[in-house]
Amino acid sequence: MAARQNKDQPIAFITGVSGQDGSYLAELLLSKSYIVHGMIRKRVANDQMGLIIESLRAHWPSQFHLHYGDITDAGRMLDLVSTIRPSEIYNLAALSHVSLSFQMPSTALKVNAVDTVNLLQSVTLLQLEKTKYYQASSSEMFGNAEAEVQNEETRFDPVSPYAVAKLAAHLAVKSSREKGMYAVAGVLFNHESPRRGRSFVTRRITIKVAEISLGLADTLVIANLDTKRDWGHARDYVQAMWCMLQQARPTDFIIATGTSHSVREFIEAAFEVVRIKIRWVGNGAKEKGFAVTENNTLSRMPVVVVDPSVEAMRSSKVQNLRGDASKARRLLFWRPNTSFGELVAEMVQGDVEILRKAKGTVTKL
Repeated sequence: MAARQNKDQPIAFITGVSGQDGSYLAELLLSKSYIVHGMIRKRVANDQMGLIIESLRAHWPSQFHLHYGDITDAGRMLDLVSTIRPSEIYNLAALSHVSLSFQMPSTALKVNAVDTVNLLQSVTLLQLEKTKYYQASSSEMFGNAEAEVQNEETRFDPVSPYAVAKLAAHLAVKSSREKGMYAVAGVLFNHESPRRGRSFVTRRITIKVAEISLGLADTLVIANLDTKRDWGHARDYVQAMWCMLQQARPTDFIIATGTSHSVREFIEAAFEVVRIKIRWVGNGAKEKGFAVTENNTLSRMPVVVVDPSVEAMRSSKVQNLRGDASKARRLLFWRPNTSFGELVAEMVQGDVEILRKAKGTVTKL
């Protein structure tokens, strides 16, 4: 039975609701009086994201509903869409690690592409003509683009199994739209937050910096200092997702800040939050970052070490991505609210707080 409370109240279905983007999006939609149905693969864990999901259930018991399911189970997805009959679908579930996709290319293709097609097909089979569909596309689809700044007209050139699968899903959305479905894709450039998964490079940096500041670790090991990304805040980007589905006509959008920063800059900004200045010594794989002491000398041991083997499986590397979100600014009236420095500070401060609360049981990672 559908869960609509009244005929005017919108219903959203979010796959991947327990992820960074899914949780921020759920909060946004709940604040707008949506009924939100979120899908998770397994029982909520007693961890950072699990506690956030439980908090949503506690604060919005009549509006927020959890469902167990797997995006790879086409029958389950059809059943959920049939039961919920959503006004809006936000497909955020994915195998989201680029490096892992090299180890599991067929899984990346199935999860990120084939199952997107199955979800789109569910809408068609159930004849949900008023349902609007949002697909999470990725800037990784551009690969090592020739254009210095990428926009909606830039040619895609994927260089990883992850990006190939995301492009296939992106094109499936385009095909569905051409057949009459309200289906859009948001090509989101890198977006982070304190809720970012612990295995992503930005979160690995902020966790290790927090540990070093609290005396729980000595060194941050990183694969590459010079890769550049256009980093924004996930909280800002989910606002853009919602705006896309409020337009009279469906179309795809680039969502980005328009400014790129190197991993080196991210590390420096993260250490600045805990009042540690970094000075770099050496070049390439031999480059190291040392903490500058109060008397302007260097720490005895480096606090940052470069080791390319950390991402040895990532055989095709995208070096620089920077997006042009002019179309989103013009049509959605969207722009990022959080600066790069504010984003990094929020992430580091969040990890410091998590570690302080658990300090009695924390060991070096």
